[in-house]
Amino acid sequence: MKNTEMECQLFRMEAKTKVVYLPDSTVLKDVMIVKVIRSKELILKTAYPFN
Repeated sequence: MKNTEMECQLFRMEAKTKVVYLPDSTVLKDVMIVKVIRSKELILKTAYPFN
């Protein structure tokens, strides 16, 4: 799928999360921002947290 057919949004959380466990066993703490990528049809493709 071409990059132009995707939509990227950043969501700022109102409060920090305590712990986020990633599939590779990485642990993130106090996450405040989540990046969400959706297709042109608004189908969720991926989402991941930022510290």
